[in-house]
Amino acid sequence: MRLDRIDGVGAMVWSDPDVVQSTVAGFFEGLAQKPAMPALPDSVDSCFSYYLSVCRREDLFELADAVVNRFHPSASEFSLIKQHLSEHVQTLFRAIREI
Repeated sequence: MRLDRIDGVGAMVWSDPDVVQSTVAGFFEGLAQKPAMPALPDSVDSCFSYYLSVCRREDLFELADAVVNRFHPSASEFSLIKQHLSEHVQTLFRAIREI
């Protein structure tokens, strides 16, 4: 969600950290609309919120790094994401703590 293009079609850029909190909130609003899953002890959003609450910053970085490493290294967004990944995980970690 942090990738954007200047004027919608220009160079790829990394968006401001301000978008992270609203993106996380919107994500959880969407999860709250999911039907109950019998295999889960609570609502989907509550279970996922709990899961994230027990993740350490290092866990999130490891997960994010694994996702990014699935990109082909020559993909245009690969180097931009790698350049900002550590800062992004820090921002995401803080946003999750504010849920």
